[in-house]
Amino acid sequence: MNGSVRIARPFGIEVRVHATFPLLLLWVAVHAARAAGAQAALGSAAFVLGLFACVVLHELGHSRVAMAFGVPVRRITLYPIGGMAAMARIPRRPREELLMALAGPAVNAVIAAALWAARGWPDLARLEPFPASAGALLDMLLLGNVLLVAFNLLPAFPMDGGRVLRSLLAQVQPYGTATAYAAAVGQLMAVAFGVLGLRHGNPFLPVMAVVLVLVARREAAAARQREWIERRRPAERMRPLRPALAPEEPLSRCPALWQATGRADFPVLFEDRVVGLMPRERWQRALRRLGPEAPVGEAMERRFYAVPADEECTEQVAALLAAHQIPIPVVRDGQAVGVLIPDEREDAARPVAATGRWTLDLGPA
Repeated sequence: MNGSVRIARPFGIEVRVHATFPLLLLWVAVHAARAAGAQAALGSAAFVLGLFACVVLHELGHSRVAMAFGVPVRRITLYPIGGMAAMARIPRRPREELLMALAGPAVNAVIAAALWAARGWPDLARLEPFPASAGALLDMLLLGNVLLVAFNLLPAFPMDGGRVLRSLLAQVQPYGTATAYAAAVGQLMAVAFGVLGLRHGNPFLPVMAVVLVLVARREAAAARQREWIERRRPAERMRPLRPALAPEEPLSRCPALWQATGRADFPVLFEDRVVGLMPRERWQRALRRLGPEAPVGEAMERRFYAVPADEECTEQVAALLAAHQIPIPVVRDGQAVGVLIPDEREDAARPVAATGRWTLDLGPA
């Protein structure tokens, strides 16, 4: 999946390692070997693996709290610059987002406290730059977890501290406005990270800065879009039911209809009733799995939401549209009269579902 390999599945959440992650291990090992030999290279690689194990626990902390609030968590992926938990959505209530954001650093604080209780605070003056013993490795992991707590709590949205900032602002400001302020602060801090990394020769900080800027902008756009959706009734922004598919049509009809109409997500109609949905990602997967001659009815989504035409969009419907997950039929007097499908303006929100939320670390010094 997207160049990553699954390594575990705790609590039903896939933990995956991206194909670029070994490059970090190689870079660290080569740097340590040149400076202090093979034993230092092995110790440094072990430190990176141990620290990223702590990052996984950090992300599991976020994920378990999110799941407690009813937010599905698809997977956690490890990249050279940190970890990412892909959630279906971010909790919208400020208190829920606050607790979720604090859960990750809290895990690292517990790990650091446990190591401190076991070994005491390390003597920084005698700390080895490359861990060559188990004791030195544990000391560096203690400091690494302290840095993870401190760094992630910086108000650099969308990192944990930035989400804490947004959740606090959202208690006195509209959600979109709070997100815009938090994103602006995050982008300023990203610029500072980039400058700091260039001045000190740390290649990870500039990369991290670019990621922060991109994700902050996308999530700010998504928040504005969700507010725009929620202020309108479905009848004001629905599209016609057709073009649509029939259950007996072949899957090859989906790309043909997309090319002909520009619409990629379709309702499936039987005798003018919506009996299923066929979002683009679903029919693309079905084409690869079942082939172009398989009937639409075999692959369509049979469980879906339908919303009243003349009532305001709920937060749940807005989240589904902003995440570009499924089209949503609109009904009036029990009859389907249209469909809500993300349009060009809503596509600005689409990267949020893929981007998720990040836990970042400083990388090797």
